Amino acid sequence: MRQSVIIAVGAAVMLLLQIMVAPGLSIGHATPNLLLVYALVSSLVLPRPINLFCPFLLGFAFDLLGGGPLGTMAFVLLIVCALVSWIYVRFDNDSLFIPLMALVVGVVLSEVLYGVIIVLCGYPATIADSLIYRSLPCGLYNLALALILFFLLRACLRLFASPRTMRPSRNTLHFSKKGKKRSSQNTDITIVR
Repeated sequence: MRQSVIIAVGAAVMLLLQIMVAPGLSIGHATPNLLLVYALVSSLVLPRPINLFCPFLLGFAFDLLGGGPLGTMAFVLLIVCALVSWIYVRFDNDSLFIPLMALVVGVVLSEVLYGVIIVLCGYPATIADSLIYRSLPCGLYNLALALILFFLLRACLRLFASPRTMRPSRNTLHFSKKGKKRSSQNTDITIVR
């Protein structure tokens, strides 16, 4: 429950930052999409099927704020966040490699899909121009922000999460109340009550 509240509050904060701060953070033609970044990071930090509601709403809010076709970013975020969440759940091995690679795939795929869809919907550019001048710079900018936000949100959720909702690591020793060892794969020790 706490995690859902933290995700919802973070989404509201990112929406406000997208409106007020993101236009000032533009570098050339690359404006950060904080809503995309937050949707991808939240789907990695809490990979649950119910968490797809947040990316859809954030994508729809981006479409309302921007000048692109309505529903495009909502569709892209819904598909990409579901894919990223599935990749993370399917291949997670308790290292940082899988979530970071899923984040890279998610940012690149979402920017490319959005660029292709807006051109197909009538944006006056070629697909190559959209990919080179919009998707590549925005994707790199969003990826840098996503990496920073991933570690911040992960630490925030671990700080405020209750011990019951935290997922134990696969590579830990678990002891019952009587002190008997239940499973071991590594030398880390956590006490489960």
